[in-house]
Amino acid sequence: MTERLVERFDEAVPDDADIVIALGGGADSASLLAIAVMARGNDSVRAVIVDHGLPSSHLLRASAERMSQLVDVRLTVLDARVEDGPNLEARARDRRYRAIESHLDEGEICCTAHTSDDQAETVLMRLMHGAGSDGLAGIPTQRDRFYRPLLDVSRDALRGFAEDRSIPFTDDPSNEDPRHLRNRLRHD
Repeated sequence: MTERLVERFDEAVPDDADIVIALGGGADSASLLAIAVMARGNDSVRAVIVDHGLPSSHLLRASAERMSQLVDVRLTVLDARVEDGPNLEARARDRRYRAIESHLDEGEICCTAHTSDDQAETVLMRLMHGAGSDGLAGIPTQRDRFYRPLLDVSRDALRGFAEDRSIPFTDDPSNEDPRHLRNRLRHD
């Protein structure tokens, strides 16, 4: 499985790119960081985590710090506070992408750990909101400087990868909050 994941990463990410991994503290992004280091070495990889100042942010940040230390990769913490309230997920996502985009140096790309499960959830959410054919296309494998090299890998596979290698990660307690449509789809 490790070889397949490293191959997927190498196929999806340009060889000459300096890589920034968007860490979220969970198993998916921790696994992506490990895979990126296996594929490219830690000299051309660094990581960022965006701290939204939400109740579980400190747990996710601590997990990202442990993972970065484990693979000897520089971690930058970007503050992008978001207040709880309506459309929290969308507002946090927008703030996160803007913070990361403004932090990328010339020649750097950002890899995110979106999985096939994220893809399915996104398509279902868009279908429920009446999206047209463009919206139903789902998450693109690449948009501008953002790459999603593991979009065809399941969340369970990445969790298994992390557990098999004792990779530190934290499950975000907010992923259980039924106020968010993605969470309801994921659990129901």
